[in-house]
Amino acid sequence: MKRYYLAYDSNLCLEQMKKRCPNHKVIGSTQLEGYELIFRKYLSLRKNPDGVVPVGIFKVNECEEKILDRYEGCPDIYRKEELDMNIDGEVVRTFMYITNKKVRPI
Repeated sequence: MKRYYLAYDSNLCLEQMKKRCPNHKVIGSTQLEGYELIFRKYLSLRKNPDGVVPVGIFKVNECEEKILDRYEGCPDIYRKEELDMNIDGEVVRTFMYITNKKVRPI
């Protein structure tokens, strides 16, 4: 089963994504409205009604999602949040990684 992944930060690097997720498919990019980038100990997203964050959209399989989970330290450092988005005229469920509140700001 393929899932849509909203990427920001280092996972926007296509070479790194190819190494981590060799079967991924680049869907495109978009502006994620209602969020802003924040720096805790790691870069993350936080809800902000006035915010906009550029993100990449990738389609990954279950095995690649598990690889991303490990890379992101999920569920200890980052957690996954799901979001319904309109992609090419279809509403689909996406996921992204957001730091846990226990990760202290720098």
